[in-house]
Amino acid sequence: MIKATLSNVKVINAASGIGVSAGAAVHLSNSVVSSNSVAGIAISGGGINIDATTISFNTIGVKQVGGSVNLSNNDLSFNSTGVSGTVNSHSNNRFTNNGAGGTITPIGSTTNPTGLQ
Repeated sequence: MIKATLSNVKVINAASGIGVSAGAAVHLSNSVVSSNSVAGIAISGGGINIDATTISFNTIGVKQVGGSVNLSNNDLSFNSTGVSGTVNSHSNNRFTNNGAGGTITPIGSTTNPTGLQ
């Protein structure tokens, strides 16, 4: 398994900002993923946890065709499509001014809906 922790990363004006495929486990935090022509985050397998990150002005904010995506405390805004596929979202994410698409599945318990420790 490939494991990566990415923090304070800026990916701007690429095709896909961050790509995750089978056999990978990624934690992305405190980062900016913006203005990417295909997707800000593209996941085709494996898993990614995204925390405290701005995902904006991409063609697709988060493109999930396989694997799992968990979101906590992020800003997803001004993407042509906010989410493509299915993502898991704690209650503290902000989805604003995105085009329609995808499924956002709430996660977290009633006693801890934001997933914060």
